[in-house]
Amino acid sequence: MTPPQLVVHRDKELMAQAAAARLITRIVDAQAARGHASVVLTGGRNGNGLLAALAAAPARDA
Repeated sequence: MTPPQLVVHRDKELMAQAAAARLITRIVDAQAARGHASVVLTGGRNGNGLLAALAAAPARDA
């Protein structure tokens, strides 16, 4: 298992964008390796910010 990593961002918008980019990369990798990907997300401010960043991400249709 990969050890946890702490990443600090300047603000919540940058955090959401970075998390969205990382999640999209993981989803694409999982789809390539296994043919599918499953994701469970939390709600709340951070979860909703991530969903908004995913919707706006240029790579979302990768």
